[in-house]
Amino acid sequence: MPSTIEKRLVRLGCVPEHFSTPLYLQKHMDKHALGLDIVSVPQGTGEAIEITPDAPIAGNRPRLVARICKHLIDGKETSRLLGSYTQSPLKWSLAVKPQSRYQQIRDLDAQGTRIGISRYGSGSHIMAIVMNTNYGFKHPFEFVVLDNFQGLRDGIETEKCDAFMWEVVTTKPWYDNQTLRMLDIVSCPWPSFSIASQTEIPGLQEGIDASIQDFVKGFETQYLDYVLQSQVFHYPNKQDVMNWFRDNKFTLNVKKIQRKDLRTIVDSLKQSGILNQDQLKDYELKHGPIEAHLVHPSVILE
Repeated sequence: MPSTIEKRLVRLGCVPEHFSTPLYLQKHMDKHALGLDIVSVPQGTGEAIEITPDAPIAGNRPRLVARICKHLIDGKETSRLLGSYTQSPLKWSLAVKPQSRYQQIRDLDAQGTRIGISRYGSGSHIMAIVMNTNYGFKHPFEFVVLDNFQGLRDGIETEKCDAFMWEVVTTKPWYDNQTLRMLDIVSCPWPSFSIASQTEIPGLQEGIDASIQDFVKGFETQYLDYVLQSQVFHYPNKQDVMNWFRDNKFTLNVKKIQRKDLRTIVDSLKQSGILNQDQLKDYELKHGPIEAHLVHPSVILE
């Protein structure tokens, strides 16, 4: 009788984004003697880190990088990036109230503009700072912490905040029903989703690669209905899903990460005050550029 290979079950904290669909499908993981026990954390990457602190995390890359940088600077044991499963940047829509006085992004450059964020250091926080900087605004935003997507939408309705940023496809149903109005779209300057873990996990990168290739190849013929019917992912409609799939690029090799993308994130975290500039400078004087220390040895920095 052929011998059976014992499968290792890996607990994975994961934000249930449409970009994470190949992880949920986890096709071909068994070829690498792995299975994923996915803990879905819709509140975001920061919450996933708190709920599953010792498990690998699949989520927003800047949030993961911020945590790793802080641990490195403090001399603590830390997780590191195992790879990235998307190549394309995340598209953030800028949401306001339908009758808001804001008609374009530059209208936000005013004293006292309140931007809703899920938490400090989150994607919604970092991207608001990136937008403010890239557009050369003269006035800093006032940030209002509203916990999650529901809290942000409620914050617009109750006028706790003037605007917030969230992923385009996820937000589209509220634009369609005119609960919110989309002011504009801002793309982040880096691929958005990565996996971090405290240790290398043999076969995980290869298993994710195989799952992504299977998902991309069979999307329209095998997986479109799954995506539309899934209780985890709340897609607006078939056409929106197709548009998202055509616009998005998954990685061809999970292990490859662009060094310049990591540096851009580190610089944005420094600029936003999430990383202390003096502490980062001291670390890099002693150890060299921090981006080289953000990844596991198996990762290829290009």
